[in-house]
Amino acid sequence: MVFVAITGLVQVPVVSPWAQAQQPLAGDDRQLAQVLQTIEREAGENGGSREGTNKIISGAVNFFRPLPGGNGRSCATCHDPRDGFSISPATVEARWQRLQRAKHHNPNATDPLFRSIDADDGVEDFTLLRTRALFKVRVPLPSRVRLTDEPTATHVTVSRAATPLNLLKHTAPYHQDRSAATLEAQALAAVNQHMEPETPPSRDFLESVAAFERHVFSSAGVRRLSAAIDAGRPVPNLDPKLTAFERQGKVKFDDFCGRCHGGPAQVRNLENRIFPPFDGSTNPLSINVVVSNPPPNGFPPSLIQGRLSTS
Repeated sequence: MVFVAITGLVQVPVVSPWAQAQQPLAGDDRQLAQVLQTIEREAGENGGSREGTNKIISGAVNFFRPLPGGNGRSCATCHDPRDGFSISPATVEARWQRLQRAKHHNPNATDPLFRSIDADDGVEDFTLLRTRALFKVRVPLPSRVRLTDEPTATHVTVSRAATPLNLLKHTAPYHQDRSAATLEAQALAAVNQHMEPETPPSRDFLESVAAFERHVFSSAGVRRLSAAIDAGRPVPNLDPKLTAFERQGKVKFDDFCGRCHGGPAQVRNLENRIFPPFDGSTNPLSINVVVSNPPPNGFPPSLIQGRLSTS
């Protein structure tokens, strides 16, 4: 349990190593305490409003604590700050081994990271999660798409990594297929896909989590970049200096991959090679391959992303 006073004082009870083995959420408690302290400190430094800070704090608590009425998971179960708000195979395997040690003393020990909805066999085989850190996701099929071996199927199950949370404040729409227009919609989809809720999450839950996620950046430099965008100030060119080999790879990407993953954000299907169009357009959007994300408004021309479209 983490206690948060309105002044920002965070107190986390001491947890013994043995208790930690039985309580996989102990690490989330420590992470939450650090995050809350950071939010309070930055609010003081930047002059943030108390109301806005309280909303972000509420979102952080909702992000790190298990969803009430769910399967024990929280957002932080799969978006670990120590892995850039993603999760690595090494982290998954460490939690798996810790769980196995705990089960020697308590056969009922559990870790919310390992739930049957993500098991390879739908029960207890977590090989793909442990080796690749991939989670099962149900993706709706377009009305014009039929599976040969199951023509009546309306969804397909695929395995995806937990996307890192970075600069989300400026990079809508979300999901690799750009299907979530807002962070609230993204949070709702994540809850439904991974937390098995008994009842839908409240609007306040979704809005607070979104407020917290808008506060997450990969570095202090990216945070300053966001502040410049908000203030309408010029922002620096963020492209790294490419090596000769990387420049050669960019040319090859543009010539081949860019036909389907083209445009400034590399999600534009330039030659209509996706059939049938899954969004109903003549040239549907391509799935984001995470080479780049849609750049926020106001970004300068980019070597990697190309000159920005004005449309």
